[in-house]
Amino acid sequence: MLECLRGRLTLNKGNKPYTTRDLAAKLGKFCKMVNKWKMISLGRGYYDLLFEQADDLRRVWAASNIALNTDLLCLFQWMKDFNHYSRKQTHSSIWIRLIELLQEY
Repeated sequence: MLECLRGRLTLNKGNKPYTTRDLAAKLGKFCKMVNKWKMISLGRGYYDLLFEQADDLRRVWAASNIALNTDLLCLFQWMKDFNHYSRKQTHSSIWIRLIELLQEY
């Protein structure tokens, strides 16, 4: 039986979208999977991550959010009847510059 997670890729403004193969390669390097796994694009930046072993799923799920250079892959639990058109975006990448803030803060 396959173990599943879902992910949403949030890109910084101006960044090119990843291909599914490129994203899978980056995630594979990050998580060091032991067993076979695959990634399926659902469109609009959403992906299904399918694992053969629950240990690999737990290893990836523990990371929760994975930083890929300046982009972010947010993972969430797989759910039945998922519709990516009705899902609201809950994460965003921002830079904050605080002028004249002391170094210890």
